[in-house]
Amino acid sequence: MFILKTLKISFVAACMLVSPLTFAKSVGTVTFKTGNPTITHADKTTSAAEKNTVLNAGDTIDTGNGRLQLSLIDGGKVSLQPNTVYKINKYEFSGKEDGSEYAFTELVKGGLRTVSGLIGHKNRDRYQLKTAVATIGIRGTEFTVNFYNNQLLMTTNHGSVDVCNQGGCLNALSGITIGVAGIGAAPKFSKTAAVAAVTPPATTKLAFAANDRITDTGTPLVIANSVAAMIPVTGPGNNPGTDPGNNPGAGDDDDDDIYDALFVLTQESNGLHDNGTLSGSVVLDTNNRITEILDDNSQVNYSFNNALGDVYQDQYVTLGLSSGVATNSLNVSTNLIDFQGIVGQFTDSSNLLNLASLTTPVTYNVLGSTGATAVTNTLGIISATTGSSNAVTGNLTVNFNTLAFGYNLNNIAVSNNTFSITGSGLSLTAGNSTFNATGTVTETSGALPNLLTCLLSCTGNLSGGNVVQGAFFGPNAERAGLQYSFTTTTIGNVTGSVVLGAPPIQ
Repeated sequence: MFILKTLKISFVAACMLVSPLTFAKSVGTVTFKTGNPTITHADKTTSAAEKNTVLNAGDTIDTGNGRLQLSLIDGGKVSLQPNTVYKINKYEFSGKEDGSEYAFTELVKGGLRTVSGLIGHKNRDRYQLKTAVATIGIRGTEFTVNFYNNQLLMTTNHGSVDVCNQGGCLNALSGITIGVAGIGAAPKFSKTAAVAAVTPPATTKLAFAANDRITDTGTPLVIANSVAAMIPVTGPGNNPGTDPGNNPGAGDDDDDDIYDALFVLTQESNGLHDNGTLSGSVVLDTNNRITEILDDNSQVNYSFNNALGDVYQDQYVTLGLSSGVATNSLNVSTNLIDFQGIVGQFTDSSNLLNLASLTTPVTYNVLGSTGATAVTNTLGIISATTGSSNAVTGNLTVNFNTLAFGYNLNNIAVSNNTFSITGSGLSLTAGNSTFNATGTVTETSGALPNLLTCLLSCTGNLSGGNVVQGAFFGPNAERAGLQYSFTTTTIGNVTGSVVLGAPPIQ
């Protein structure tokens, strides 16, 4: 909230300092146009926007049924879609980032795609794209925005983007979308990507779309360095211009509020074990950690004594371990001694199929892990011992082209024992974001008499006798989650969860 107020004060102060002479200073030019866009200047006069038209601070651009490509003085590029109104409130650049630079623009309505210039790379508060529902700030980036009927979608194509309003701030890396469902609504992550609308090209000239970069002659350049450009972000939800999602009850097809989860749990009363996936809504605390999950399929509500997210959390996944209560639709409750959860949004099938174009295997490395939990049943008394969180190391290697994968997890420590799990020669199912895997559990260290913990073999305790269940999260499988569970001879059933991340896929 403090950051948001600072941005607003900076913006108002900047506008107060603008003099009439400032408006006369060139801030860029039009490099390409279609249709009949117009420019309303600071003195309220109006002119047609043509190629090579000089742009000044104070200009308001209305594309009408056309499109425009703008080149700005700091090297920034902006592509404006049809039916877009875009204002250049203040744009100053001396040739270097010395504290005097400003890029304050406003999207009144419509859509745009922009590649930022030098402004904002060093002093991030000097770049703001304002809308009626949120302010967008950058960290050196390329992004697409749709803003219709006070509903915002912003997709980061490359780099990092902040979306802020009175409800808070969210940051999105490449391939991630943030939506704001209306005035007063807080920013939320969305499955529905902002898009650059494309209309059929005329047969007498080169095709141009708002997601193209172009040369000074108007020739489109293919955007090849963006994950989102190579692999289209798709998913359930509403179309741009209706409801950008993430607002419960804001539309009949609002799927953007649906969260997916991998889970492993143990009942406190009898030690019975369960695992699988959940899909439904979540309840968050003030730190955006998960206090409840309602599974739409089983209509079971899971509430947690310790909010999930204390172990690891980013824009793709939330990882946590807690005791809690499961309550079914008949209001019958079961105490849980152990609930391991990895919550996010599973990668859509179409995006996973597109990843088959990658011929080089992708390696995911461990980012966070719950403490391994050993649950024992001694004469009907259920007890649990948990190791340290974020101790597991290892990786997951996936060839999306051949669907082959393998993994290794090391330093799984609990009850004075340390284990490793390895799996190789495994196969994914094409287009399926979840998977199960066999594996070999090895006790790598232990204090006598527990050194013989795996003497009779440590066997898989998940559905089908598997040792591991997993899933891909994020629009382009930016994260993977693995959960393991195996039985031992001396310390009971051992379970744990791991989040792994891959470098940007190029």
